[in-house]
This record gives sequence, structure tokens and C-alpha cells, in this order.
Amino acid sequence: MKFLVPVTLLPLIPGVVYGVNFDGWCATHYGSVGKPWAICGKAEYYYDDPKQGISRWSVRSQDKCKLLKDDPTAIPFCCAQSIRKLVESGFWGGPSGTAVDVVMIKQDCHQLA
Repeated sequence: MKFLVPVTLLPLIPGVVYGVNFDGWCATHYGSVGKPWAICGKAEYYYDDPKQGISRWSVRSQDKCKLLKDDPTAIPFCCAQSIRKLVESGFWGGPSGTAVDVVMIKQDCHQLA
């Protein structure tokens, strides 16, 4: 059985939780596939309706991620350098983070939860 989108559940990652440094963890586990950078993101839906699908991701660097108890919508990712450059440039940034296309996230990131 093959899943369409690989997802690693955080409870299976010992010692890794939201808001904690997981850059090293991403480098160790996903560096070999070119996804060593940790970010977190929040899904933004068409018309604010989850049934309509995700229109884009609002992502930010790992050091700006909040704890799960403070922001249960922040989802951690291990991403390629292309995504990290977008986040660090802040060009498409807004108050909640940098807007990144759904297709880019699927291609360049591995969702951890």
C-alpha cells in the first residue's frame, strides 16, 4: 500500500515537538533527500472552508514556530533549500508567515504531522 503524501507522525519522533529545534533532526533524517531545513506552516483554505481544499501554506522559519499548546494549527515540515530561501527572503510574507504554493510544499517538503 502506497500513500500519496508521506507523513511522519511527531509522536514517533523522540524528543521532537513543536517549537523545539528540529533543524538537526531534519538534517539527519531528510538531508540525504535534500530536505534538511525545518519550517512550520499553517494551511490556508479557499473561502476559509477546509472542505474546499488548501489554497496555500503560510510558513515561517523553525525558530518562529510556537508550541503546540499555543498554536495547534502550526504543522512542522522538513524542506528543501528553495523553500527556506522563500521564507528567509520574506518577499511573500504577511503577518502569519510567507505564502507558499501548495504544489511547492508537496514537492519540496516532507510533512512531519
